[in-house]
Amino acid sequence: MSRNEFTGDEQRTKGVLSKKAQDNFDAIFPPKPVARGRYKQCRETGKFIPVAEWNDKYASEPVQRGPMVMVKGFDAFQSPSSGKVIRNYRELDADMKATGCRPFEGLEQEQKEVDRFLKEEDVKLEKEVSETVDETMHQITHNYSRPGVANKVSMTFGED
Repeated sequence: MSRNEFTGDEQRTKGVLSKKAQDNFDAIFPPKPVARGRYKQCRETGKFIPVAEWNDKYASEPVQRGPMVMVKGFDAFQSPSSGKVIRNYRELDADMKATGCRPFEGLEQEQKEVDRFLKEEDVKLEKEVSETVDETMHQITHNYSRPGVANKVSMTFGED
């Protein structure tokens, strides 16, 4: 046994329980193990009884319910375009809008969408080319030119 380093007394747990603890010892630590399982409280006695016994006593016949409503399930997935986890249709719509995606509607519809996109891109390119040509023509007619590499531009003031 070990001893208290200050007093030198033996260290041991005292085995004295209070009177109340001695009286309730069996309630605290039951002598036999409790049977495992599911229990419900008896309405008459207040004691817990096995569920099967409770069902025999108190359970009623199943209630007839209305027609079942089918709810579409949604399996969460990671968006290939943004990498976010999509959990419902609202998040899917927001993700598709943010990334410029659209639902697949068949090859014919997809080809129409590709043709529309290419036509828009051609219109953008033609507009840019037209603006660039107009700007260049304006610069040529007004004799604007960029300084050459040999001509160094100095931004110092007051030096003559």
